[in-house]
Amino acid sequence: MVKTMFASTLYADQWEGPRDTGKAIEKPELAKIENAIRALDGRQKTLVSLESEGPARMDIGGGNGGYYVVSATVDGQQFSTVTRPSKGQSTVRIIAGGQPGDYPADLAVDLDTALQAARAFAASGALDGSLRWEGRQSLGPSIRI
Repeated sequence: MVKTMFASTLYADQWEGPRDTGKAIEKPELAKIENAIRALDGRQKTLVSLESEGPARMDIGGGNGGYYVVSATVDGQQFSTVTRPSKGQSTVRIIAGGQPGDYPADLAVDLDTALQAARAFAASGALDGSLRWEGRQSLGPSIRI
C-alpha cells in the first residue's frame, strides 16, 4: 500500500544552457523525492521544489560542494530555513535555481539534513522539529554579477 504524501507536486529543474527544461511530477512517492534531491549537482540540476495543494512549499537548492539550502513555508507568508553552526565560514557559494549566490554559511546544510527536512515535509507538511529552523527576511543569496 502506497502512503499518500502531503506534497502533491515535485518539481526538479534541468538546465540545458540558459534554459530550464525541468519537469513536474504529480503525486510523487518518497523515493522519487529523495532521488531528485540526491541528483542535485549545482550544475544542471540545482533545485527541487515540493508543493502542496495549498500555499505550503519547500525548496531544496544546491548540491555543488555537498552544500544545500532548504527553505519552506506552511502558510505562503512566513518562510523558514534550516540552519546549522557555520564553523567560522561567512558565506558559501551555492547554485540554486540555476543562479550562483553567496549564502550565509549557516544556511548551507549537508545532504542528510536536506533529506531529513524533505521527508518530514513531504509526508505531513510539517517542518521537522529536530532540525533548527530560522525565519529570515530574505532567504536568498547576495548575488554577484
